[in-house]
Amino acid sequence: MPKWISLKKLLTSWEIEIFELLDHLQRGLQPYTKYGFPIDCPESHHSWYKLNDRIRGIEHKLKMIEGKGKNERKSIQINPYKTKLLLAGKSEETKKDLRGELQKLRNEKQVIDGNNEDSEHRSWRHFIKPKNETEIEKVISFLKDARFKLEDIKVYKKNLNNEQKNRFNEAFSVKNNKIIGQVVKLIHEAREEIEIIYDAVKSVGFSGISNGLDKKWKEAALNAFQDRKEAFTHVKEIYLRGDDLYALQSGQERRDFIGRILKMLVEDNGIASVGARRLYELYKSTNDHVPTNSSTNK
Repeated sequence: MPKWISLKKLLTSWEIEIFELLDHLQRGLQPYTKYGFPIDCPESHHSWYKLNDRIRGIEHKLKMIEGKGKNERKSIQINPYKTKLLLAGKSEETKKDLRGELQKLRNEKQVIDGNNEDSEHRSWRHFIKPKNETEIEKVISFLKDARFKLEDIKVYKKNLNNEQKNRFNEAFSVKNNKIIGQVVKLIHEAREEIEIIYDAVKSVGFSGISNGLDKKWKEAALNAFQDRKEAFTHVKEIYLRGDDLYALQSGQERRDFIGRILKMLVEDNGIASVGARRLYELYKSTNDHVPTNSSTNK
């Protein structure tokens, strides 16, 4: 029985793109090299190193300000009529703000230091997602020959299922079980329609809304609807015509887009008024991309 699965097979069985895998690494799935050694989270995207850089930067600023303050006091002693007293006062305010920020960052860093699972600051759990395509490409280059342990995936699936249950309860804390049932039923019925539209938007590509991408997303969504109009019984064309639907946050395009469609769908059916993000969490909790045992072993 095989003990490993390649990156390519994992992406195929989970039906995700490689950049979507980063979410799973962040939630605890460990990648390995083709020789079986753990692939560490890149220092450039590990929160401990990011915090460390920011702490050093603030410490440097404080030293500069304190040195500048001494020079100002000397000038004030030489000529007490100069207005540098005001500058000295501003320096004290700045130092107070910087010290407050410094303490906050040190506390965050201390939390990571106290994590036994990441004592050497290598865990992907403290991974900070890239903010642009160039950075994503660099991170993906670390993973191109990655392997995954089937036993790790088994444990990860179990933990993920527990997270899904918690997320379900947190995302939809509505006491009326009848309402919950109605929303879940509607999600199951409309899921395929929503995914058709989202896939069309996704095919345009995600890199912010510059260069008219939001207009291209809208055009793609409307074209997908028109091309398969007979397939849509829940999602309506009017949902896709509002410009607000396409104001997508970079890195959270799927959440924003699907969540907003769900909100319109649920309210249109007179079921309940629920936030888009909470509905998306419910949407995910009912159908996360997690492979079955059989698909994992392919």
